[in-house]
This record gives sequence, C-alpha cells and structure tokens, in this order.
Amino acid sequence: MEVSGELDSQHRIRQVPLKVDDYGQIIRLGDVANITRQAKTPASSIALIDSQQGILVSARMLNNNRVDLWQQQVNQTIDAFSVNLPANIEVQWLFDQQGYTQ
Repeated sequence: MEVSGELDSQHRIRQVPLKVDDYGQIIRLGDVANITRQAKTPASSIALIDSQQGILVSARMLNNNRVDLWQQQVNQTIDAFSVNLPANIEVQWLFDQQGYTQ
C-alpha cells in the first residue's frame, strides 16, 4: 500500500484505502481498525525529575551577553509563561548558570 499526501489527522488516517472488494467497495483503514492518538509506548526516552515524568528545556546564552542581564530576561520570560500554566504543571529550575558567576 502506498499513501499519497500527508497523514495529518485521525480522519485522514481512517480514510486510507486498504482494498477494493469483489463488489467494488473500498475497504478503508477506519473500517477495520480503531484509530486513536496517544503517547508512543514504550517511549524512546523520558525525562524524570524527582521520579516524576517531566519535560526538560535548556537555553544557551550567546558569548557576547552578560549572564546577569541574560538571566534576568529569561526569568521574566518564564514568569510570564508560568502565569498561563494549568495547576498541575510547574516550572522547576534544575540549573542556574548565574550562580557560578557571582
């Protein structure tokens, strides 16, 4: 089977033709399978923070910046971002470069 176009939605995946039966009816993937979206299992890699699944984000400062000014901008950006997070998600700092430069 070869599919043209992108498989960009569950609906599109359900519509993938598998076979034409003896009566000319097209049998589609959605006719023979339940199509759902879920996390890949097993995951190829996961981040654990204090034994809880998490997401790690890192940022690197360019060489021509002062770490104190750069860190201040990062803190402001993260504070603005954190305001819109749901109650069950938190930002947790794991590493702060500025502590090594003071």
